[in-house]
Amino acid sequence: MTKHLRTAAVCSTAALALAQAGSVAAKVERIVIDGTTAAPKVEGAPEYEIVSGHFEGTLDPQLPANTVITDIAQVPRNAQGLVEYSATFRLARPVDTTNADSEVIARTIPI
Repeated sequence: MTKHLRTAAVCSTAALALAQAGSVAAKVERIVIDGTTAAPKVEGAPEYEIVSGHFEGTLDPQLPANTVITDIAQVPRNAQGLVEYSATFRLARPVDTTNADSEVIARTIPI
């Protein structure tokens, strides 16, 4: 895995960890980087690239924190009795990381 992909995976994991703050109600099993593309250039701003990918995981439908998920009781379960899920993500990261800080800004964008 290249340095850029490792950095993207770490950023993804950090963003997911922030989204799952509090009691752990879901587990991310796998993060996949599907590709990177150049972000539109903005005059006077550093260059960015867009890292796109998806993640897969499981959650326990019996945990109280997961009961807010609509129709979770009707969802098929795997052999361990867990519900499998997947989601996509896009991250913008600076191309030149020598002047970048380690801050991650996560925003949920409804589809």
